[in-house]
Amino acid sequence: MDEPSRDRGMYESREELSHNGEMGDAVAEAENVRPDLKRPLLEQGIEISPSQPLKRTKTEKELYPLCDVCYRAMTLHGTPPLGTLDELRKRKDCHSCQTFVDAITDLNLDLGSNYAAFLSYQGRESNLVLTMVHPVDPGDFTILYDLSASLLWRIFDPNFLDVGIVREWINQCSGLHGDNCNVPRLPPANHQIFLIDLENECIVEESFSAAYLALSYVWGGVEMFQTTRENVKSLMQPGSLGANSDKILPNTIRDAMMLTLDLGFRYLWTDCLCIVQDDEELKSIHLNSMASIYAHAYLTIVAAQGTDANYGLPGVKGGSRRRNIRCHTVHSPNGQELVLRRRRPIWPDGTSWNSRGWTYQEYLFSRRVLIIDDLASWHCSCRHLEEDKQIGDPNSHFTNPDFINPATQPDASTFPLRTWARLIKPFNRRLLKYDEDVLAAFAGVTSVMNRHLKEGFHYGIPIQYFESGLLWKPRRHLNQRIASSLATNISASWNVQQHLAQRKPSLVANASELPSWSWIGWQGELDFSLWYEYDRGRLASIDGQVVFIPSEFSYPPVIERNKLNCCNERSQCPHLSINTTQLILRCGKHFKVHRDFTGFRLTNSSGIEVGFIYGPDSSVELEFLSRHALEDCELIAISSGLYGNSYLQQFLPMEIERPDSQVEMYNVLWIKWQDGIAFRRALGTVYRSAWECSSLRQVEVKLG
Repeated sequence: MDEPSRDRGMYESREELSHNGEMGDAVAEAENVRPDLKRPLLEQGIEISPSQPLKRTKTEKELYPLCDVCYRAMTLHGTPPLGTLDELRKRKDCHSCQTFVDAITDLNLDLGSNYAAFLSYQGRESNLVLTMVHPVDPGDFTILYDLSASLLWRIFDPNFLDVGIVREWINQCSGLHGDNCNVPRLPPANHQIFLIDLENECIVEESFSAAYLALSYVWGGVEMFQTTRENVKSLMQPGSLGANSDKILPNTIRDAMMLTLDLGFRYLWTDCLCIVQDDEELKSIHLNSMASIYAHAYLTIVAAQGTDANYGLPGVKGGSRRRNIRCHTVHSPNGQELVLRRRRPIWPDGTSWNSRGWTYQEYLFSRRVLIIDDLASWHCSCRHLEEDKQIGDPNSHFTNPDFINPATQPDASTFPLRTWARLIKPFNRRLLKYDEDVLAAFAGVTSVMNRHLKEGFHYGIPIQYFESGLLWKPRRHLNQRIASSLATNISASWNVQQHLAQRKPSLVANASELPSWSWIGWQGELDFSLWYEYDRGRLASIDGQVVFIPSEFSYPPVIERNKLNCCNERSQCPHLSINTTQLILRCGKHFKVHRDFTGFRLTNSSGIEVGFIYGPDSSVELEFLSRHALEDCELIAISSGLYGNSYLQQFLPMEIERPDSQVEMYNVLWIKWQDGIAFRRALGTVYRSAWECSSLRQVEVKLG
């Protein structure tokens, strides 16, 4: 699944803003404010020149201490700027100017001293916004705050989370959203789970039917207290996890326990305490059940801030830390209180939590998510709600496009390979502390997709479509994942950072090799467009053309799994045995595959372009090719296909007489050798005619 756009770009309608007029009328009547100030002058169609004298009574100036600059800015389109921060600071008698200074300063923006603040009306709804604009280039601007009446925006507590509004969200979701949010989308696992019993302050064994919350957070580099085989019985004793016990829990865990009780729930699930961390068999069972654990939680609390488990949940009363976010308000010329609402993304992009591999499946399968960022926000299938925004009509729920679980959509059974690709793409952009955890961190997703890809998976590739599954491509250059136990044994030419050699093996998964032929061996943005072409024989199109594997090719590659006797101690061997043909071609001209990604054309000994590689998987390989543009490439065939001319002309210069015609091609891997094992460097394709008329070698390759 492609990750959805998180840009806000959504405002309340002008009709909603008109409700504020009632409050403005009341203020005007009570304080004898001129009727023409009940709403912005631009709405009255009144044209006022910036140089026109302002007719404001002494009473008006006393009631609403706006300087003339702010008054003009709130009543006119195209007004002069409010001024630079220094100019605003000098207007000490203007409450609005001082509020704007405080609000801008709170954001810690790295703007030059010459940037000017503007109040302007934006969009067809004419929303009032506070903007900083470059003094010379008006196209260089940053919108900082939306200004709207407190009937729309909520005045929030700068130090503490409003638990009451979260309870209101919970009640509305439970009472109004029906099966969309109340019915778990996955069946429960066939085992019991440990939960933290917050009333008895201990761990208890419960079924999935218990009403519990789950916590999603980042462990980071702090020392974590964990449940082990040695202490699990003692942790089941009442009071063993109480505030007065000798168990030192990270702040995020303690704060989540308090918040769960404040929200009216008795049970909390969190991985460090609810999984026996040194029982590998039991841990494996729970990792495979991760999707069900989060799907059956009533609500998932997301600790979006901080880089480790000691950061805490800011704003939880009685917790480890207050939050520190000020709520700024100013008055409009008609006396309405306007809240400056900071523009923030709907989803906590850019946070450590959103970049970590382990947290991906935790939110993916959750029915409801409460994100604790600088302010709290709510996500479920029907609503997106924010702590500083009025809740609006509780019956006006809708399908929340940012909270659709792709694994449960109808095309998961119809197009499982496509769904598998959509699930991999956002996960693979995330980072893992230990690279070998990649399969464990994705185990919950894998267990769900086993229902649709019934033959299972071999190192992340569906066995049912194994040959097709090898045809993944990098969207941009990737970083190779290296198991920590192997980091010291692989040469620097494989783009291994020096610090990898210092890592300790993960407790979560065996430190096994991560094969170069699978996507799990690489971190970064992937392109699965060729997978879509093969999805269960239902041929999707690339520019109107199709791709398939005909059986009559002269040299069909034979790919076998678990054939080699080199990894007898493992249930799955990371090496493939490929009986195929091999050919040496030369890398020639490069071309743009995507805006930020370069591929290379392949030429034969006569200099004729006969194929291409989509681009090296590793940025190190790209740098090498940039310096050695005519390097010989050792290629092996892994499958064959029929490609449309309109697809191939993206990569090769072609004169096309019939755009709908098709060309027979071999799918190939560019490989390199180390210690008798071949490793993937890039995916490519070569004309069948050019491949079969060349001097081929029949080889059996051990691909790692």
